[in-house]
Amino acid sequence: ESRMVDTFYLSNAVPQHRAMNRGQWARLEACARTTGPVRGTKWVISGPMIYTERDVAYVTVDTIGNGVVIPTHTWKILVYRTPADELRAWAAVMPNGVLPENAQLDDFAASIDAIEDATGFDFLPQLSAAEQRRLEAPVHPIACQ
Repeated sequence: ESRMVDTFYLSNAVPQHRAMNRGQWARLEACARTTGPVRGTKWVISGPMIYTERDVAYVTVDTIGNGVVIPTHTWKILVYRTPADELRAWAAVMPNGVLPENAQLDDFAASIDAIEDATGFDFLPQLSAAEQRRLEAPVHPIACQ
């Protein structure tokens, strides 16, 4: 119950397009909950981003209310250990808008490195450099049960 209560903090609020939130994003969140089998804890990291191509010098963003920026995309990263103690991960980036209903979650798969580049965060700093390269550089399929 305390985990559910934690989802109602303002820091957990991101303006999302209704169709995306109820459609593909909801499917992605369900996938994160059901990915497995898992040994131990799953780490789910999500957030908003203003995503642009590197050659774009500026971007215009939409706002609501008193200047709350509406992110152009949202992302999610899942890291977990298999029962065989292998560390695995997948990541996704979704445009914050109407998405095709027939799209597959793998259509939104991304590398963790790409999300780190776009956000400026380092998500797995505790891992060795080799383990970070193995998990962060490739685009892994989004594995759901």
